[in-house]
Amino acid sequence: MAFTDTTMRGQALERIELLRTLSWDLAAIFDGGMPTLDQLRDAPVLRDYALSSHQVSCMEGFVSGHPLLGEGRRIKTSQLFCVDHDLKWIRTLSRFYRLEGA
Repeated sequence: MAFTDTTMRGQALERIELLRTLSWDLAAIFDGGMPTLDQLRDAPVLRDYALSSHQVSCMEGFVSGHPLLGEGRRIKTSQLFCVDHDLKWIRTLSRFYRLEGA
């Protein structure tokens, strides 16, 4: 799917870059090389903090052919990143899904 809308394309490219950076950072942390002292020195400070959460977009429906969740269960997908209603597919954080019905 090509993004012909320039605003949507710009937002998608920004999200792609954020995800690439996150992926690189997580791999470096896993390997024991992050964060560096320079990165921590330049990082914003969060005061009086507490664990919280916020909603992210996802899809909900009955799944079939899922490698972990099996057949016929009602599920909520992981975070939704891309939807093509015409070609009937979505991309979530973890995988592609084909869409049927609705």
